[in-house]
Amino acid sequence: MDDDYSDYRSLWIIGSDHYIYKYSTNKKYIAISESPFKQIKVFNDQYIIGIDINNNLWKYRDGNWVLIRKYVKYATLNYLREIYFIDNDNLVFKMKS
Repeated sequence: MDDDYSDYRSLWIIGSDHYIYKYSTNKKYIAISESPFKQIKVFNDQYIIGIDINNNLWKYRDGNWVLIRKYVKYATLNYLREIYFIDNDNLVFKMKS
């Protein structure tokens, strides 16, 4: 990979259509989700969590989406001893320890 783009191997975005895209080589993005999302938190290249437009909490791990809980208003997550708070109003907070 080009040195100019090496920092983008874990770049994820929510597009204008609300689907999740992951940066690929040659300045291209690959669609990752099959349904629209309103919030995501990327932890690493193969692990993210997100809330879809129906307020369902999802986990993406190693290429697979897993439904965690339906109709969430918020979630608190522990990732590598860091506590994160995600809500369905498009906010993610890292809690101070």
